[in-house]
Amino acid sequence: MPLTSKTPIETMVDIETLDTRPTSVVLSMAVVTFTQDEGPIDEAEYTLEIQSQIDRGRTISEDTLINFWMQQCEEAKSRAFTTQRLDTDWALQNMIKTSLIGVPIWANSPSFDLVIIEDLFRNYGILETPWNYSKSRDVRTLRAEANIEPEWQPAVQIEGVRHTPTYDCLWQIELVRECRRRLHKL
Repeated sequence: MPLTSKTPIETMVDIETLDTRPTSVVLSMAVVTFTQDEGPIDEAEYTLEIQSQIDRGRTISEDTLINFWMQQCEEAKSRAFTTQRLDTDWALQNMIKTSLIGVPIWANSPSFDLVIIEDLFRNYGILETPWNYSKSRDVRTLRAEANIEPEWQPAVQIEGVRHTPTYDCLWQIELVRECRRRLHKL
């Protein structure tokens, strides 16, 4: 069934972390609302302070620091490790106010991004996430259904810096839109 011209609002979330476990310190996160027809509509990015997360027992992995972050471009590292950071509790409260309630929430793996964000919410005393578990969507699964290999990028190249959360959200949104076009022959 083809998508209508008035497609619903959805949300893409991406995070950058210092570990791969649910307890990871979150360096930054982005929330971008979009529709199939219009693409990105609104975006918010939060660069979170680190020390209060460490004080609450959040984790850092040497493997993530060395084998992931040290392999990234200088601009991605500079943005990830900036000293200008927001209070984490404030950022989480602000994230709740964005358009997450009742809409599908996408991630390039909910089992990574959403699980870590949910754990971060709990760690800061926010017991209910602003999205319903039944609304989580997986970009990787959709990509597999559309037979788009992970290395495939030509139709969804955008300007920006990989491994910055807003860029990753925008790229993933374009990938979702392309997958749907292929699956629905739009």
